[in-house]
Parts: sequence; structure tokens; C-alpha cells
Amino acid sequence: MLLSELFPRIHRRYASLPVLGPVLEGYATWISAEGYPRYRVREHIRTARSLERLLRRRRCASPGDLSRELLQACAPANTQDDREMAALVRLLMRYLEASGRIAAAPAVWVEPVAAAYGEFLSDVRGLSAGTVAKHVATATRFLAHLASRTPPVGLGQIGSPDVESFVEAASRGISRASLQHVVAQVRGFFRFLAIHGAARFGLDSLLHRRWFLMPVCRAGSGKEQDRSRDM
Repeated sequence: MLLSELFPRIHRRYASLPVLGPVLEGYATWISAEGYPRYRVREHIRTARSLERLLRRRRCASPGDLSRELLQACAPANTQDDREMAALVRLLMRYLEASGRIAAAPAVWVEPVAAAYGEFLSDVRGLSAGTVAKHVATATRFLAHLASRTPPVGLGQIGSPDVESFVEAASRGISRASLQHVVAQVRGFFRFLAIHGAARFGLDSLLHRRWFLMPVCRAGSGKEQDRSRDM
């Protein structure tokens, strides 16, 4: 078993994680087969403990609860803020998709729309790179949410149920203040879509003020400390 080879003394600590534990053996084997050296595989498995905590805070209790949207919500808005977490989320989604544990990647139109929005925020609005990254991350999550609906929802078909289900999912594990930021970012994205004729005007009115008062599960505070080098 690869986990026991990588972590002879503490491999059970990783294998027993409620959400990611059951998939880590397969994931480690998969990225090793992809050509990743063992020291990089170890870094990914160590980072999985932080990702586990983020997932649990978002009410993910088992591997069956995993989804692309949920994993993307745990990724840093700016990959430079936490390169290890960004890499783990990206590759773990690929592995889970390849193994049939989560749905395939969203429709190809998601990335071009998100990229165009980023260019608009940077070139027209003049926002900083960090702010643009946060807005684009939220827009990408919303677009992925539309693409994952059954059936997928186009930009011209966005309705109240689509918005409500996204905000409800986004509220998991974050503070009320953070939810306000998400709602404001979605509202700005809706205005961008309307201005460019991609969606109808008035979508921003679907983001009711009552959502600012929704009870949310607070994410907790304190810097994650899980870079243990125990072997």
C-alpha cells in the first residue's frame, strides 16, 4: 500500500480521515502513475488534512458528498496564496472525475465567460489583480453550478431556484460577512452579463436582502497548521 510506504508510522492517520481517507490511497497511486515524485506525493497527502477540515466545515461528511463545486470552494482564490492547496484541489478533482466519483468538468463555456469577466474587471473597472481573482473565482463557481444542474442552465435561463441553490451552497462553512461578499460578487457578475447581452437585466434583484441574514456555519479562525513532517 502506497500510503504505508510514504508514511510508515502515521499512514493510518490519513487513511482514517472521514471524507478524504477512503480516496487517498487511490489518489496517491494515481498521481504517482502520472509521474509525480514521491516527495510531491507526500506534500499532497499532508495538505489533504487541511482540505479535510475545509470540507468538514462545509458540511461534507463522507466521500459521497464530494463535488466539483465543493472542492473549488475550498481552493484559494489566488493560487499564490496557497500553492499546495491549489494543486491538491486541481489534481484531486481530476482523479475523482477519472474514477467516476464526481461529475465531469462543466461545460466548455464556463472558462471563456469567466475569463471575459476578469478582463472586464481589470481593464474597464481597474480593479487590482487580487480583487479580480476573487470575483472571477466566485463567477466560475456560479457558472459551474449552472452547468451541473439537471438539465444544465444557460445564461439566458437563470432563475430564482438557480440563484437560491447557489447561495445556499456557498453559505456553508463561512461567516455572514463572507457570505455578503459572495452575494455582492454574484450581483456584480449578473450586471456584467446583462450589460453584454448574455443574460436578462434584473437578475441582481434575485439576490434578496434576506440572504444577508441567513444563518451560516462559521468557518472558525486561526491559521491552518498541518505541515507536520512526521513520517
